[in-house]
Amino acid sequence: NTTSIHLHGMHLSPIQDNPFKMLHGVKKNGKDNNKVLEIAYDIPANHPTGLYWYHSHVHGSTNLQLMGGLVGAILVVPNEHEEH
Repeated sequence: NTTSIHLHGMHLSPIQDNPFKMLHGVKKNGKDNNKVLEIAYDIPANHPTGLYWYHSHVHGSTNLQLMGGLVGAILVVPNEHEEH
């Protein structure tokens, strides 16, 4: 299975939020595991706090993947090391 992820409202570079970059299942312990995919984003320390969301973004498959659950929330909380 192939998909891509698109974020809404996040202040990230297009290199990180690229809905045209196809993502594939990954291998864990030498076995195919198409249900696990870990993605890490570098969120700037001064990013506004709030609730953002992501969804699949493959043209022709977006609705099918959304209804299958490839959608979710990202909560950005204040940096605990930030001075108030």
